[in-house]
Amino acid sequence: MNPATKHAGQSGHAGRTGHAETIDHDAVLRARTALLGCGTLSPHQEADACRTLSAVSPPAYLPRLVRALLRVSYERGAHLETCLSVCAEAVAAARRLDGMEPGRAELLVDALDAYQRQLYGLGRRAEGLSIREEMARVGRRAFETGQVASPVYGLGPLATGLAEEGRHGEAADLCGRIVAAARQGASGGPSF
Repeated sequence: MNPATKHAGQSGHAGRTGHAETIDHDAVLRARTALLGCGTLSPHQEADACRTLSAVSPPAYLPRLVRALLRVSYERGAHLETCLSVCAEAVAAARRLDGMEPGRAELLVDALDAYQRQLYGLGRRAEGLSIREEMARVGRRAFETGQVASPVYGLGPLATGLAEEGRHGEAADLCGRIVAAARQGASGGPSF
């Protein structure tokens, strides 16, 4: 259980949001103090503080939590299983953001990208390809809603994954779309 919360049965009442958990105000105060302090926090310490505060104010702290978790994953890059769980938490946090939240698509694609790299590193190619497909869907929706400028945002890793799986026709089609977008001046695809 997150240290920032306690079961309502233990505290005797439901929180102001009506959820089954209430906020541990001491943990929230400690987390805010840590983030506002003069010292430099490690990515792990920042992630812990943001994890606590995201229970209180998700729009304010979920983006910062995602970025901190991605930094933690880069620190632990050699430990694939640990890194995979950190990346999965970053993806879950990014998915919790409102779909129209500014920067949500970029955060989600960054988290998905880190997650799929870990899956591929562990030999879990089918799951990795599925995550790359999600990246492409997120990018397409973000373009359609005006959150990103490129119609091919998030497609590069999927094109690579399809080529690696021997699905060369599909990969070539995606690469063609990426090149066409680059010629039209849209950014977001890989540079060939």
